Amino acid sequence: MLKRPIVLTLVILLLAGICFAQPGKFPKPREEKLLNDLKMLIWSQPTAEKVLVSLRVHSGAAFDPVNKEGTSKLLTEIMFPNTGIFEDFEEDLGGSLKVRSTLDYMQFDMTASPDKLVSVLEILAGAIINTQIDRETAGIVKKSRIEDLNKAYSDPGFLADRAIAERLYGEFPYGRSPVGTLESLEIVDFADMIFAKQRFLTADNATLIVSGKVSSSFAYRAARRLLGGWQKGDGRVPPNFTLPESPETAPLLVNTDFGMNVERRFAVEAASRRDPVYFAARVLEKVLDARVRGQNGGSVVLNSHFLRGYLVLGETLPWRSGNAPPPLKGDASKEVVKTSFQRLLEQPVTETEFAASKQQVVDEFESKSIIEHWFDVETYRLKSASAEFEKLKAVTLKDVNDFAKKISVKPIVRVDVVPLEAPARLNDGDPDDPR
Repeated sequence: MLKRPIVLTLVILLLAGICFAQPGKFPKPREEKLLNDLKMLIWSQPTAEKVLVSLRVHSGAAFDPVNKEGTSKLLTEIMFPNTGIFEDFEEDLGGSLKVRSTLDYMQFDMTASPDKLVSVLEILAGAIINTQIDRETAGIVKKSRIEDLNKAYSDPGFLADRAIAERLYGEFPYGRSPVGTLESLEIVDFADMIFAKQRFLTADNATLIVSGKVSSSFAYRAARRLLGGWQKGDGRVPPNFTLPESPETAPLLVNTDFGMNVERRFAVEAASRRDPVYFAARVLEKVLDARVRGQNGGSVVLNSHFLRGYLVLGETLPWRSGNAPPPLKGDASKEVVKTSFQRLLEQPVTETEFAASKQQVVDEFESKSIIEHWFDVETYRLKSASAEFEKLKAVTLKDVNDFAKKISVKPIVRVDVVPLEAPARLNDGDPDDPR
């Protein structure tokens, strides 16, 4: 089954008083800007049990150099190379530390007891201002990342998710791996990390959020003292990427030494996070996901980024020879694709499907942390969380069907990840079994 994008679960989604889980309400924070142009948002909540300090850098793995994918991921990890600090947050500060890197941003989430705010800011300031990037430390984080990636490569679902993105976008940044490849990680060195830090990890390319049981004035003074020395750059680096060419639609077969099933993926260009039809795409995602789950246990996911977005249909199928993509060419290969995902898109969305799916999107939007909403406003240059919610509420059945019709005629790509030794293993070692 298609795996959702791998992200670390945010502790802020679990903390009462930090999530602001009040339906349809998006409280505005105190907003400040330090002299180095670091934007700061503060929510003071006297009843909260924790304090949250979260920093998002508004550039991510999409900016990794060609053939050096994984640079941003390594940069976030080299900022906290001592794994013991994660335990220290839990034991000494009464909270947690989460680090993540996506195609669109890098983010650091820290929670602690309210009286530990200064300690948290000191740790954050030390990590981003005095980052230790040298050959030895780079080697340590690279070794750890390569070990993790070797484990991921044993998962056919991971391979399928990566292959379908590459098939759709090619060398366009969204087709490259945000966590790197075994080959790219070998090439990245400490100088690449230093360059990425100097270019992207700057005060004027980030937003700091402090929330919880803390005085807003105290939080501002502490941040100004500890982060005021963070160097500013030349502003946010624009995503001036060369647009991808039209993808190859012939089915692609990828062999793997792992697993016993076929991992199949279909993908089609959909909507970016900034696209006016983004919420129509989100509703369509839920409609299609409900359909395929009811039919064969598959799933549909919308991956939306700053410039582009795509819908992915994922299926896990028992291995048999008929599940491998035939070596078709031209119109014949297009017809194979049309028999599945395209026909799913061409089936009109009903009133019942629309109502249930739109409510699901609304529920997810309202339950999402206000912290994440405000971060997204900054990263994707949106107007406000409230304005986004109004866009969602305005989506109609016609909007969803029009969007489905629009993308149904776009090129659809297909990837099958097939176990290399599946026939022998599935048939008790009988190589003559036709399956």
